[in-house]
Amino acid sequence: MAKTKTKPPLQLTSTCAPKGPKMRAEGGLPFSCTVQPLADGSVEVKGTRSAEEWPRCGRCLAYACRYCAFDRIGWHCAMCGQYSYYSDEQRKHYGRASSRATLPELLHTDVRCVYDHHPPTQSSGNVVAAVEQEAVEEDEKGEMASPAMVALVDLAGSSEKTPEKLDVVKSALDAALEAAAPGTRFGLAAFARDVRLVDARGSPHVVRRVALQRSGKHATNTDLSDVLPVEEFLVSADENRTTLAAAVELLEADESHPDEIHPSEPEVAQGDENAETNKGNDRDFGGALQSMLEYLSDREKDGVAKPAVRLMCFLFGPVKTGRGRVGNYYRDSREEGSNGLEEEIDRSLIEATGFYRARAIQAAARGIVVDMYILSDQFVDLASMRYLSTQTGGAIHLYPDASTSSLPQDMYKRLTSLQGLLVNMRVRTSPDFRVSRCYGNLYEDEQFENLQHIVVCNKYDTFVLDFEHTSSSGFDKDVQWPPILQLALQYYAVRPSVVTETDGKQKVVHFLRRYLRIVTVPWKVAGNIKQLYSAIDPDVLICVLLHKVVAALRRDGVAEARLLLQDWLIILVSQYNKWFELATFGDIDDSKPLDIEFKECTVLQPVPKLVYALLRCPLLSLDTVSSHPDMRMYLQCVYTTLPPALLHRAVYPQLASFSSPGMKGHDGLPLSRTTLAITGSPIFLLDAYTDVIIYYSSTSEEAPFPPPRESLLRKEADALKRDRNISPVVHILMGGKDPTDAFDQHLIEDEGTGLVKNGDVSNLGYSSFMDFICKEVRVYMSSKE
Repeated sequence: MAKTKTKPPLQLTSTCAPKGPKMRAEGGLPFSCTVQPLADGSVEVKGTRSAEEWPRCGRCLAYACRYCAFDRIGWHCAMCGQYSYYSDEQRKHYGRASSRATLPELLHTDVRCVYDHHPPTQSSGNVVAAVEQEAVEEDEKGEMASPAMVALVDLAGSSEKTPEKLDVVKSALDAALEAAAPGTRFGLAAFARDVRLVDARGSPHVVRRVALQRSGKHATNTDLSDVLPVEEFLVSADENRTTLAAAVELLEADESHPDEIHPSEPEVAQGDENAETNKGNDRDFGGALQSMLEYLSDREKDGVAKPAVRLMCFLFGPVKTGRGRVGNYYRDSREEGSNGLEEEIDRSLIEATGFYRARAIQAAARGIVVDMYILSDQFVDLASMRYLSTQTGGAIHLYPDASTSSLPQDMYKRLTSLQGLLVNMRVRTSPDFRVSRCYGNLYEDEQFENLQHIVVCNKYDTFVLDFEHTSSSGFDKDVQWPPILQLALQYYAVRPSVVTETDGKQKVVHFLRRYLRIVTVPWKVAGNIKQLYSAIDPDVLICVLLHKVVAALRRDGVAEARLLLQDWLIILVSQYNKWFELATFGDIDDSKPLDIEFKECTVLQPVPKLVYALLRCPLLSLDTVSSHPDMRMYLQCVYTTLPPALLHRAVYPQLASFSSPGMKGHDGLPLSRTTLAITGSPIFLLDAYTDVIIYYSSTSEEAPFPPPRESLLRKEADALKRDRNISPVVHILMGGKDPTDAFDQHLIEDEGTGLVKNGDVSNLGYSSFMDFICKEVRVYMSSKE
């Protein structure tokens, strides 16, 4: 099971572009690409040159690249053909052929450099503009930055599972303190029906409580800054690590009535006397969130934690009291009296309250990134809460079972990964085509065309762009250059630096550096549809389809999204049979078999199985009886951020066989029990993105169990854990002795009931599914001329 190779930030659905709108329509393939802004692999321009010195076209503003034509005094743009003259400074580097031969931007297609100056980018009317305008203060070395993290921990309720959840969160916060870079400021807060601010400046720490109120402009009747100024709440993680760790360890869930006074903790403000009681659920997350956002906004006037602070929210169950409460809006399809799976499950996709969307806009405008860590097997209304993360550049993690969660590992990975802040993304194209639509958590600029904003992103975050031809004639044959796509990214990244103070002591400080990344990709033009098909990338294709299906799911519901995907596959198979001259529209010979497996086009062969797996996964499946009520919305949030290779594993897990822990058999095996039987291998390794499973069959009695740490099998499993943005749960199972549901649920190709009702193929095995597609292809081709 090979490690995922580093992919470029721009990946095309097909390395050959459709010649024109007619070929695009007849081919049945998306004219699209994926964009992974912070993917590894860029070459850095080092030395004295900065981003400001990069030549740009006088007409289309594209950046000079290796595909342009250069001479002594100027250059021709490969995008639009415009001739531009060098400035005096540019002529020193670009005027001579010998000098140009050493320039990274003319040798490579993916180049990164640093700006000398860091003016915030203006974007009137956009929430990102508010962040950028208030970003940072400048000095002679760059823009000062003080990374800050705040934990907001749920202490409400008296469920028997709450202590277990709290133990997991404590481990996660220990991991956060371990991951904190030198100079990071840290704040610890908790909530139930009040907000508790931990003053960790001294030992022992002091907890200051402020009651939440149900109504009014503010969530508390006492300003949190009056209780504990934000510059005193956010303390140095380096200098106060012991005190913070002690405060984390002493966190305890509430079991008493919220109106009781705790003598050990000073009561700062009284609650609302008329507040309704909700015994067993005192989780006023909405009020706590609003008060913390208002509180952390004060850091700007206090000169703390610019330009952004990460607010990590831990939630243990549904919010049934206070602001943003869920109420009884959702009725689980598993409950008695529920009739119609789709009708009931679809309700979990509907935003029940606009409270969290409004808070998300508030957070984004103040430079606050919100991460949601939800440890609950109950409905929490992710359809409403997701905006807290998607609109601020944060993450959403859902753990239905705290005992098997990887929360501490996930937190450590997220906090130690490179983050791009205030990302501006512009994609320029040759005149014959243009961007028609964007998918993902990005926002269009209200003033400048084709300029997208991303609040925060990491190296895994992925977006999708659709293209269209600008004329019915498509690409011009007489143009000197092929169609070219150029991605321009401007972003900030916090970088540590060691400085020497006046007393001679060294100190770690953080500066916000502004980067420019340019990726230029030429696009071949397909001469015919066979060439178009032969240049397809199945992983990129399924990533693009996923984004389109999710858009349909949000717009039209589950059933329509499923039909859209099934119909797309039927049309693709039909067009393939036509263009490879295997069948003719309107004249289908029933005695002649159709090719539904793409035998004449190898790169398309994985596509039917990926579509089948997508239809069977919890995102689109109508049978979600065993799933979390919020699982469909959660998978929307997760899948639409994954790069193609990781999405492939999430949708269709990768299965490999081993004859022994030290001897590998085959990769990419079908997901069926038949496969387990016919391979003859006793051990299997399955990578399902969130789970890595080592499965010993009942015939593996002679193999050492569990596999030795130094074995090839364990090394590959460990490599898979490092190969993604989350930490998958590792299961080591012995068939016949251990419960194997975690492994069995991924064997989706086994035959089911074989029933197809209203076009639903959820109960079909893969073989029966392909028979169904074959029948539908015949019907479709027979009905068309």
